[in-house]
Amino acid sequence: MKNDQIIFEKTKNIAHDIDQMQNQQEIIDYLFRQDSLTLNQLKHYYSEPSLPLQFLVKVAVLCMFISMTLASFLFIQAKEVFTNPILS
Repeated sequence: MKNDQIIFEKTKNIAHDIDQMQNQQEIIDYLFRQDSLTLNQLKHYYSEPSLPLQFLVKVAVLCMFISMTLASFLFIQAKEVFTNPILS
């Protein structure tokens, strides 16, 4: 995990350097000097989703929990309102 963090920070610094370059020729020359591993890491860095998967899963679980809580609450309220059985 620590190794992944180090690689991510290195890639982030390289991406920041690329963003600071002024013209296209500088960027092309810089990328041409990089090895394939660095280029692959940059590709993944720029193609990462804006929201991490772990965050999306947490939001989905939270939404399910809220919906189940509301459904339970509304079911209890409906039982109190409709005290007489419908098919008597």
